[in-house]
Amino acid sequence: MTCPCGICEERFVGCHAECDAYKAWQNDRREIIKQRKVISEKKALVHDYVAETGAALRKRRRGKR
Repeated sequence: MTCPCGICEERFVGCHAECDAYKAWQNDRREIIKQRKVISEKKALVHDYVAETGAALRKRRRGKR
């Protein structure tokens, strides 16, 4: 999603405070960022679990020798 300011013909200094199109874009952008953060956190949890499980399995295998 591209910022609407690039095609806006009514731009002026400080217009972000008043522009409804910019505010809507900013809200959508914040929501997308939140969703990406949630997905990233879930991936990190899975990665950590897999890494810890692998380490525990390797440790057990070394003990059986």
